Amino acid sequence: MPDHSGQSYVSATYLLTSVPDFLESITYRMLADGMILQDIRLAASIAEWSEWGDFWIQCALEHEQLALNSSERGYARTAGEHLVRASLCAHYGQFLYFEYPETKRRAAELKARLFRKAAPLISPPAESVEIPYGGVALPGYLRVPTGRPPFPAVVLLGGVDAAKEDAYQFSNLCLARGLATIAIDGPGQGEALYRGLALGPDFHHAVSAVVDELTHRREIDAGRIGIIGRSLGGFLAPQAAALDKRIRACVAWGALYDLSSFDSKPPLIRDAYRFVTGSRDWEEAKQRTAFINLKGIAERITCPLYVVHGEKDNSVPPANAQRLVAEAQGPAKLWLVPDSIHCNHEVAHIVRPDMADWLAKELGAERIP
Repeated sequence: MPDHSGQSYVSATYLLTSVPDFLESITYRMLADGMILQDIRLAASIAEWSEWGDFWIQCALEHEQLALNSSERGYARTAGEHLVRASLCAHYGQFLYFEYPETKRRAAELKARLFRKAAPLISPPAESVEIPYGGVALPGYLRVPTGRPPFPAVVLLGGVDAAKEDAYQFSNLCLARGLATIAIDGPGQGEALYRGLALGPDFHHAVSAVVDELTHRREIDAGRIGIIGRSLGGFLAPQAAALDKRIRACVAWGALYDLSSFDSKPPLIRDAYRFVTGSRDWEEAKQRTAFINLKGIAERITCPLYVVHGEKDNSVPPANAQRLVAEAQGPAKLWLVPDSIHCNHEVAHIVRPDMADWLAKELGAERIP
């Protein structure tokens, strides 16, 4: 929330000292991803953390009922929009909700079910894809803009405890600019994690499997594939761009050069890494995430790179962004957004369209803004 004391607002980093503190930490992000203020205000009445997941599950079901009402009246597109919102409610009901794993899983399954219902109704529709990867398919959604194919495409990667469903709003920005999108759950994310795929150093192989899928699609131009990664994705996307030269443009949306600050991160974030790596405790999680380090990798990035980072990011210090840009060997650009928080959620209306514009220009989309 804005601080009117004259100091620049610096987001709490998902501190779980109380429900209001946690809600304050993520309100900008929730709004930017497509949730409505009415629901967020109601969430402020939650007294205990143990009630968080069930509140959002109920909220999701209420939005699903709105979708059913619209569908019965013949308004399929409106039904799809209600279902996307319902899915987001379920997503935030499970986001970082590690203390109550059964409720977290129930909310995660509801999130996935609701978006599957929304997928054929939204415009352009989202095609459910299952990408072969090591014996376990990676689930994702491919969306293609209107117009004449083939189109350039962007791989959308989330962060720690993120999922393909919360990429909807950024996907819309890309589609409006003539870019196809594919949002996936990679190892350690969303449905892929519940299928037994934990986060590990081979995540870039999963991205290459996604690129393989795109190159086999007639509606996609295999020579114009880009990638964007948010938060932890600010490591995963540059890693993939360094190691798979079929990726022609990369955006690090909140760069993560390394996890050297693991021990100083808030308990909830350390719990996140414990969860997505399948670790027993923080110490094991620290060992299993030691691969999150772009030293020797950043210098292999030769495609155009755009790094967008908050000047007041108190989760990942701006030095991460500066070092990534300094070491990349291709054209590299840094936008250190003044007074901005982690992943710039409080200025999403400025930063997100800018990143979509950059991708459209670099990948030669027909609808370059």
